[in-house]
Amino acid sequence: MLAYLPTFTRAQVFEFLRYWIASIIAFGVDISLLWYLTSVQGWHYLASAAASFACGLVTIYLLSVWWVFEHHTLVSRTRELTVFALIGLVGLGMNELLLWALTDGFDIHYLVSRVGSTFIIFFWNYIARKKLLF
Repeated sequence: MLAYLPTFTRAQVFEFLRYWIASIIAFGVDISLLWYLTSVQGWHYLASAAASFACGLVTIYLLSVWWVFEHHTLVSRTRELTVFALIGLVGLGMNELLLWALTDGFDIHYLVSRVGSTFIIFFWNYIARKKLLF
């Protein structure tokens, strides 16, 4: 049974940990802006979620290319950013759907819904970015 478990190198483990830390920082940007735009500025939570997600996307991109990933599949930074953003757009779609379903469907506070959706989207983003970009 243990023979089927993947083995990870020390570098892969540290890379994943760096991505986790970068994601926490990006999530802090995202959730803070989500709260501010919704609770202070009065935006609808789905509109503020899209804007805050975009700011979190920029944060995670900068941290990913600067600190997390050493190897880059694409030579062109423009193409890399484009693919990174497209993966993020899929994540945004998943986020909006989950946020709407949990908040409107199950009457869960929008911030709690956002925290819940984060765990699913984190793994989507990491796997997609690792396979396609880094």
